[in-house]
Amino acid sequence: MNNLNPESRLYSCPYPIVGITGGIATGKSTFSSFLKDDGFTVFDADQMVKQIYSYQESLDFIKEKSPSSLKENSIDFKDLRLKFFSSKELKITIEKYIYQKLEELFIKKYKEINSLKNQTLFYDAALIFENALHKKIDETILIYSDIAVQMERVMKRDAVDAASAKSIISAQMPIEDKMVLTKHRINNSSTVDNLKKSYISMLNLLFPSIDS
Repeated sequence: MNNLNPESRLYSCPYPIVGITGGIATGKSTFSSFLKDDGFTVFDADQMVKQIYSYQESLDFIKEKSPSSLKENSIDFKDLRLKFFSSKELKITIEKYIYQKLEELFIKKYKEINSLKNQTLFYDAALIFENALHKKIDETILIYSDIAVQMERVMKRDAVDAASAKSIISAQMPIEDKMVLTKHRINNSSTVDNLKKSYISMLNLLFPSIDS
């Protein structure tokens, strides 16, 4: 595994970071659940952002920047998404705020770590390549699936038709572009059992001496 200097690593983290990423409904979260079950520390970007949005400071921020998106001191995310994607200025403002708070929370969380299996931190984040974070972490694992399988999963999970599923997937960075940015790739086009086998193989590749 690569070993960046802490000064070069994301948020100056003192521990090696392995990023877990992929497209929508490709199995990234399931892979991360295997890690958690085996005692590894996983920071989940989606959960961290949800935590940030729960802060009173964030509620006040949204009320100021997009008043209609706050109802009874709770964020109406459907309304916020509409405003977010229809206003470039608002999009930039919210992203700047969230990324600042995300950095603060990430640093706070790694400073609270008491023990870390294999001295490695895993970071489950959808936009690792989009935000060029792969340049600041030690390794990245891409979980992907065949497009037909991915579409079927999106349709079933989100209860949408084929056209909507295709539109959602098309809005993301193409998997083919992500594949050239990492040497660690797992095709999750079949069963959870097969994903678990690939997970074990990946652990053995990253940590040859580990007993998972």
